[in-house]
Amino acid sequence: MNAERDAMATERDAMAAERDAMAAERDAMAAERAAMAAERDTANAERDSAIAQRDAVITENNNLTSRVSASEDMVMQIMASIESPAPAIPTPAIPT
Repeated sequence: MNAERDAMATERDAMAAERDAMAAERDAMAAERAAMAAERDTANAERDSAIAQRDAVITENNNLTSRVSASEDMVMQIMASIESPAPAIPTPAIPT
C-alpha cells in the first residue's frame, strides 16, 4: 500500500514538474515575443525619425529653392530696369 501511494505521489510530482516546465516554456515564449515587439517598436521609431529628418531636409530645400527663385526674379527685375531706357522727363513749358 505504501509503495503504491509512493508511486502515485511520484507520478503526481512528475506531472507537476512537467506542468511547471510547460509554464516556464510558455513564459519564455512570451518573453521572446515581447522582445521581438520591442525590437519592432524600436525599428519603427528609427524609421519614423529618419522620415521626419528627410521631411525636414525636403522642407529646408524647398524653402531655399523659393528664396533663390525670388532672388533670381529680383535680379532680373533690377537688370531689366538698368537696361531699359530711362523715361523722358517732361520739361515744363516756360511762359513767354
